[in-house]
Amino acid sequence: MIPASLLFVFGDYAVVFEDLGPWAAVKRSVSLLRQAWLPAIIFFLVAMVLWSLLAELYGRYYADGSQIFVLLPLAQLLIEALLTTLLDVLMIMTYQRYRN
Repeated sequence: MIPASLLFVFGDYAVVFEDLGPWAAVKRSVSLLRQAWLPAIIFFLVAMVLWSLLAELYGRYYADGSQIFVLLPLAQLLIEALLTTLLDVLMIMTYQRYRN
């Protein structure tokens, strides 16, 4: 499943920045992945590790079922949003570098 999702890693950027349709964006994503396979795999694996660590960290707080501090879920949402934004910026920079 993970290797298949790597094929689509640049697809959404191709739709937005190059105004391509879905199938053309997938083809473009595969083409870009051939050029930028190392950064794409590194970003993808780093994202998976960070998401797993965050899930484990917050899962420990939710697992015991005791009363949860109200700001804990809000902090989780904020950290996940910041992480997603950072990874998106890095992927867009990689996309822009290899698209020409």
